[in-house]
Amino acid sequence: MYFPTLQYCSGNTMKAWARESVEGLPESVVSTGYAPSISVRRNLTLNPLPAECGDEGEMAEVYPDAADIEAALLKPGQRI
Repeated sequence: MYFPTLQYCSGNTMKAWARESVEGLPESVVSTGYAPSISVRRNLTLNPLPAECGDEGEMAEVYPDAADIEAALLKPGQRI
């Protein structure tokens, strides 16, 4: 799971960590290709999946779309 992040710095400057720039966060402030993330691993020996899930489960990647990133990180109408 990825968490795009915006750091507000002194002097009205900002730095964003996101996998790509979006309309409200241009490339000039984005560390393109990097976003903080976490991985969750289930111990299948101690906590096996239910039989209907099969033996291995499924890997999923979660990343918000541009509208969600702007809604969560920017003030309404804000563009950087």
